[in-house]
Order: sequence, then C-alpha cells, then structure tokens
Amino acid sequence: MAEGPPGVGGVPHRPQDPCGDLGRGGASRQILTPPEGKNRWTLDEANRRTGRQVVKPVTPLEKVGASHHLATDENVAAPVTSDLLRRPTVVAQVKQEDKVRVVED
Repeated sequence: MAEGPPGVGGVPHRPQDPCGDLGRGGASRQILTPPEGKNRWTLDEANRRTGRQVVKPVTPLEKVGASHHLATDENVAAPVTSDLLRRPTVVAQVKQEDKVRVVED
C-alpha cells in the first residue's frame, strides 16, 4: 500500500473513486462504457444508471421522484396537493385508506 503525503505517518493513501460512495465495484464500472449504440453518455443516462435523480424525468417513477423533490417546501406541496385532488381521475386512483387518513387529520 502506498504511503500518504509526507508528515502523515503511516496513513494509507488510496486514489479517490470518481464515483464517490458508489464504491470501486459494479456501479463505477457500469458507466465506463456508453450505452449500446452510443458514443458517449448523456447526463440523464449516467444519472439513471447510477440511481440518481435525472434532469428530464421520463418514466412514471422518475416523474414521481421529481415531484417529491419539488414539493419538499410546504408552500409548494399544499397548493399542488389541492390542485391534484380537484381532478376526478386523480382522486379515483388514491387508495381509500389514504383518503380517509387525509380527511381525518
């Protein structure tokens, strides 16, 4: 193992992983090769592959994640929730126990 910088006696020095806490294994190796049929990664493709939030959500799950991120502020969440609950097709998809819990609180 290589030694750390001078004056740091005996501290092992390891190169930093560009993928941070993803580790030196699978995830960091996954992004070395661009997606099939492409010459390079787009930001969203790389974020999608590593499980991070994308800039332009495409799938329903990505869109839900983006809406949760935007609605972390109570001043945003309350009016958005009210607006969504005015839509009959949205209300029809809300589970009965969630409807009851909101009304009771």
